[in-house]
Order: sequence, then C-alpha cells, then structure tokens
Amino acid sequence: MKKLIAKEFLILLSIIILSLLSFVFTYSYNIILSSKKKTLEDSISNTPTLWTSNIENLRKKYDKKIDVQYIVFNRGSTFYNNVGYGKKYETRFQFWNVILTQDYKMFYDDYNSKYSFWKQLNYWLDDIDKIYSFEDLKTFLNKYTINEDEQKDYEASISNYNYRIDIQRRIDVLISKMLSEKNQIKIAINIFWILLVFAYLLRYLIIAVIWSIKTLKT
Repeated sequence: MKKLIAKEFLILLSIIILSLLSFVFTYSYNIILSSKKKTLEDSISNTPTLWTSNIENLRKKYDKKIDVQYIVFNRGSTFYNNVGYGKKYETRFQFWNVILTQDYKMFYDDYNSKYSFWKQLNYWLDDIDKIYSFEDLKTFLNKYTINEDEQKDYEASISNYNYRIDIQRRIDVLISKMLSEKNQIKIAINIFWILLVFAYLLRYLIIAVIWSIKTLKT
C-alpha cells in the first residue's frame, strides 16, 4: 500500500513539475522573441538613414516642388482648354516637365492682360516667387523643377521608408507572437489538467481494459 501511495505521489509530483516547466518554457520563449524584437528596434535607432526625421528631410525639397507643380497644373487645367484630365496634357508631369520646361513660351500669354494665367497665378501662390516677366517665368520654372539630386534623394527616402516599414512589420509579428502572463499561466494549467487526466483517468482505464482482457482469457 505504501509503495502504491508513493508511486501515485511521484506521478502527481511529476505532473506538477512538468506544468511548471511549461511555464518556464513559455517565459524563455518570450525572452527569445523580446531579444529579436530589441535587435530589430536597435537596427532602426542605430541607423540614421532610417530615422523618420531624416527620411522626411530627404524628400522635403522634392515634396515642396511637387506641391507647387500640382498647384500650377490644377490652376492651368481651369485656364487652358488642352490641360487637365482627359485632355492633351492631362497630368502634372506632362504639363510641367514636357510643356512648361520645353515650350513655356506657348503658355506665356500676354502678361499685361488681366486674364493672363501667370498674372493670376501670383494670387494663387502664397509665399512663392512671383512672376512679373518672361525672365521671372523661366526662373520660376527652373526653381521648381526637380533636379537629379532631388530625384535621387526622393528615391532614397522611399527605399529607406520601405525598409523601415519592413522592419516594423517584423517587430509587430514578434509582438503578436509573444505570450502574456495570463496566457502563460493558462498554458501551464491546461498542461497540468491534460497530464492529470492522462496519468490517472486514462491510465486507470487502460489498466482496467488490460485486466478485463486477461480475466476473460483465464
């Protein structure tokens, strides 16, 4: 009898130990994920090109010029019959880069006219160089045309931004995989009950089945 009690006690103790080990395992699992998460976070914080401020600075000039070009294009689409969606020059790119920079005389109407597009544009453009002459127009176009360095900076900012987003997604995935303390305890309790059922209920059921079969054979 004592041996039987000692045996059952050791089985119960083993179940408790295994349940506690499962909690330790989930805790270690979280530590590994946290370490990976920190490595990714450090890769952002220790890489200046991935800082949000630097990404924004890279594309600041580009964005400013694009904003001005869109203002000019949108206003031009209400002024010229061949500019705007569904017309000959239907995009900002076409109107600015093809027409204004290559054939701007075509769009430089009589500035002395009160209906002059560029004369009206002076009222539409806030805090931007005004256009009072043909030379002013050429200066304006050159100033707000995107150059090669600005295009490269913009492309670099997009590349850096996408790389940062990719790292952030990986961080988010790691966070989603981490177990809360509540879930860790829940897993340990579930394992405890599963082992308990297997060690006692199923074990005794198997023993009873084996005993019944042997009894029938004798």
